[in-house]
Amino acid sequence: MNFTPILPELVIITTGLVILVLDLFLPQAQKKILSFFSIVGILVSFYCLFFLVNFNDFILDGRFKISPLSWWLKILFLFCGFFTVFLSMDLFTKRTVDSKKLSFPGEYFTILLFVLTGMMCFVSSQDLLTLYVS
Repeated sequence: MNFTPILPELVIITTGLVILVLDLFLPQAQKKILSFFSIVGILVSFYCLFFLVNFNDFILDGRFKISPLSWWLKILFLFCGFFTVFLSMDLFTKRTVDSKKLSFPGEYFTILLFVLTGMMCFVSSQDLLTLYVS
């Protein structure tokens, strides 16, 4: 079975799971590296989408298809996810305005990556079942 059409989504899901596990074992002072893991995962997914995924490629008997529109929307979602992670890196340190700080960076980045995966699967779904699952 050829998994290249769904490879960018698998990279993002794997990155989210790695961040979730790392969040359990890292001390609070070192949790700012989780944002760098998120950025690396999104950039690897960009690479997979640009160089490995072909147009009109499908998986799951045509339920998941890469069309030109879904390819461009995935690029848009990855671009927005990259900038969301990049702009929210300061929320977990004390360099923000009014010293407001979020307490749970691992959960934040994990949920962000899982939502990003859902959006990417949503635009490639070809039937109602795959649409509902994503």
